[in-house]
Amino acid sequence: MDVMTSAPPAPPEVSTATSTVAPAASSATRRGSTAILAIILVGYFMVILDNSIVITGLPHIQDELGMSATALAWVQDAYLLTFGGLLLLGARAGDILGRRRMFVVGLALFTLASVAVGLAPTGGWLVAARAVQGVGAAVLAPSTLALLTASFPEGPERTRATAAYGAVAGIGASVGLVVGGLLADLVSWRAGFLVNLPIGIVMLVTGMRVLPETPRTPGRFDVAGALLATFGPTALVYGFVRAGDAGWADAATIAALALGVILLVALVAVERLAAHPVMLLGLFADRERVGAYVARLLFIGAMMGFFLFTSQYLQDERGYSALAAGLAFFPMTAVNFAVALAVPRLQRRVSGAVLLVAGMVLAVAGMAWLGTIDPGTSYAVGVALPMTLIGAGQGLAFGPLTASGIAGVGTSQAGAASGVVNSVHQLGGALGMSLVLALTSTYATAMVAGAVLLLGALVAAVLLVRPRRAARSDDDDDREDGGLHERGTNRTSPAPRTVPTVERMTTNQVPTLTLNHGVEMPAVGYGVFQTPPDQTVEATAEALRVGYRHIDTAAAYGNEREVGEAIRRSGVDRSDVFLETKVWISDYGYDATLHAFDKSAGKLGVDTIDLLILHQALPSRFDLTIDAYKALETLLADGKVRAIGVSNFMPDHLDRLLAKTSVVPAVNQVEVHPYFRQPDVLAANAKHGIRTQAWSPIGGITFYRDGEHTSTLQDPTILGIGEAHGKSAAQVMLRWHLQQGRSAIPKSVTPHRIAENFAVLDFELTADELAAIDALDTGLRGGPEPDAVTLETFGRDIPEA
Repeated sequence: MDVMTSAPPAPPEVSTATSTVAPAASSATRRGSTAILAIILVGYFMVILDNSIVITGLPHIQDELGMSATALAWVQDAYLLTFGGLLLLGARAGDILGRRRMFVVGLALFTLASVAVGLAPTGGWLVAARAVQGVGAAVLAPSTLALLTASFPEGPERTRATAAYGAVAGIGASVGLVVGGLLADLVSWRAGFLVNLPIGIVMLVTGMRVLPETPRTPGRFDVAGALLATFGPTALVYGFVRAGDAGWADAATIAALALGVILLVALVAVERLAAHPVMLLGLFADRERVGAYVARLLFIGAMMGFFLFTSQYLQDERGYSALAAGLAFFPMTAVNFAVALAVPRLQRRVSGAVLLVAGMVLAVAGMAWLGTIDPGTSYAVGVALPMTLIGAGQGLAFGPLTASGIAGVGTSQAGAASGVVNSVHQLGGALGMSLVLALTSTYATAMVAGAVLLLGALVAAVLLVRPRRAARSDDDDDREDGGLHERGTNRTSPAPRTVPTVERMTTNQVPTLTLNHGVEMPAVGYGVFQTPPDQTVEATAEALRVGYRHIDTAAAYGNEREVGEAIRRSGVDRSDVFLETKVWISDYGYDATLHAFDKSAGKLGVDTIDLLILHQALPSRFDLTIDAYKALETLLADGKVRAIGVSNFMPDHLDRLLAKTSVVPAVNQVEVHPYFRQPDVLAANAKHGIRTQAWSPIGGITFYRDGEHTSTLQDPTILGIGEAHGKSAAQVMLRWHLQQGRSAIPKSVTPHRIAENFAVLDFELTADELAAIDALDTGLRGGPEPDAVTLETFGRDIPEA
């Protein structure tokens, strides 16, 4: 048996693992996931509905308020500009202030603005009220998707929820056209907005009672980033809108577009250095998410143009009333609704990537078909049939497209990720609609232009989204994972299968965690604490062969050089390995810690370290700790490390650190195992959005304990649970960590145990079993007291590279 233990200089990195199962999932169960999802969907439906409900009623608005064609365009554009431009700020507000709170604030503002729209006495009043309504939507929309992400873990629950959310996105626009036309003809165009008042009141009351509040992410508002993220897209949208009226050569058009580009370039530059960015650039490091953003931008651009121009074509060219024009979209709405509801069932047989591509193909075909219309073409052949293809395509594509847009995102980044998804959705509509208007002069050519945009979305889905998701789905076929899903995978195994041999395991089978600044880290890692240098190369190379892609070492371990050599010998590309190491207390202080990085990087043979953390809190010289952490912040800003964190920090240490520094640690590595859970530390980490990483996760520190307690590997409760699942005690404890969301670093030098520690993804503990393990907590610490670690007792020189 490989003994895993902890010694004062360097806490042991023993067998651990983490899970994509978020704590919010259990909250969803307790409060009623159906009620939570219903509130989320109704809130989002209101936002999407009011995006299109005005379209079929525009002729009535023009006649009643005496608005010009240009002024009429601003009824829609004012909403899209404020909605799309302020979405990222609204998302950031949800992260910092709490998503339920911002859901309520956004819903209240949206409801009041809707009433102002419905009561508008003049065109100017109407446009201003629509702009305010867009501000409310900018707060409300990202809160809905963020609450969904936080309340439903990746897997079947997330698949069903995102499919429903995607269906609302597609169906809401179609229903808005029908309802808008119906009310404009039979009642008044104002009724479509005034009806939001009673709905909003019911939603506010129910939401405050049912919706769970999500943990707040400590931080400040990135004012510079918020302004750039708002005015950059706004300038672009204004440029395209103006181009539709004044042309592309118009000086104001050119100036607006140039300004938009400059502001967006500046946004990227500012966000790279921001301590609490409004837009997490790490979200764009994932090819699947980028592909989803591009595809959504183009898809929605084509669809908004389709809705607007088809409605106008039917009323102006074919003489339809507003009601008839709205009902003319019924074939699309009905098919869209039916297909969207079928998506969760289809995803049990076919990957989301395949459904996405199939949906795009159908939408391209339908839009291109509409481009062939002429005055002699009947409604059934020229409009209804192409609409059914577009509806089917939209129904198939939106769910997978939404899932890909938030793939691999943890709860602390849910607001930011949903903000990007919704911002792309709204800005894509404004940009696409204005672009098509500026480039075309007839309905047929407008539909051809829409087909070109959809073709671009299809290319993005094929080249960026599908390969990544298909790879994940193929890997998922090799194992049954008991409900634990790697980032971005929505498929579940229909029946238990045998665990694959380690030779069949690949990088894509390792679940990943998204840290609080967007960096992704493999949840299951391999640690080298107390591994002699002469054994480190062989053991680390074996771990990489098995499939580990997260290696944890430390300056105090004395084997960083051997870890680097093992990676080079393994043949695994450096970019596929997540490297974590630690700065020892002897190297604390600003300049000393900067040099500590140079020493570690030199020994590892790398230019960049993925995660660099402070090994101890050193409370007796916390001034040095603060200076050391500020050095980590500098290394992060300079791009020399991808994430920074701490180890063995207690709640008061975290509070003292956060009061003096800017960047919230991505990780806090502490002693956690069934006999010592440290719930106060776990709660503090969760409060600040810090990922807990357990050392001695299978209780290696207890193997030498004197007294009445045996080691965790011999505990009858753990052994009994293991027997029920056909697993070892170590695997049961690793699964316990997985399902409670902790990062995990298995440690061993024996090949079969290295492989065993990796094979913890094919079973699931019940709630009673998790509770039984929790109940084993003795409250007795195995390692040194953090306050007892001083330079006098534990100081040691760390050799140069």
